[in-house]
This record gives sequence, structure tokens and C-alpha cells, in this order.
Amino acid sequence: MRALLVHHGLEQALEGEKGLPTTMSEREKKKVLNKAHSALILSFGDKVLREVSKEKSTVTIWNKLENLYMTKSLAIGYT
Repeated sequence: MRALLVHHGLEQALEGEKGLPTTMSEREKKKVLNKAHSALILSFGDKVLREVSKEKSTVTIWNKLENLYMTKSLAIGYT
């Protein structure tokens, strides 16, 4: 997902409005945040979409995805 946002030049949206340059107008910031949100939503399958459908921003979607899918531990079991 991060790669998708990087590809579209929207990776700064993962930090929300505070991650965007201060030189951007409010209109430009809103446009970037909306594009990032849409890019994520359009890339999800049904299962993931159900999990994040209530989230309203890129940041909250990203946090939800991290909570759902990121490994909670670095311990790896070898046999």
C-alpha cells in the first residue's frame, strides 16, 4: 500500500495534514489527502474494504491496516 502511494506521489498523506508542506494551500492539501484516500480505497479487495470502510482519512485507514495486518512480534520460530 505504501508503494502505491509513493508511486502516485502521495506518501506524505500517511502523516495527515501535518506531513504536507506548509507551502501548500489548504485546497492543495485537501486534494492530496482525498487522492491518497481514494487510491487506498480503490486498491482494496472486499475483505479489506469491509474492515476500513468506516475510516474517513488516509491516516486512520493506515493505522487500521497496521493494527490488522502488521506483525505484532519480531520473534520468528524456526524448526
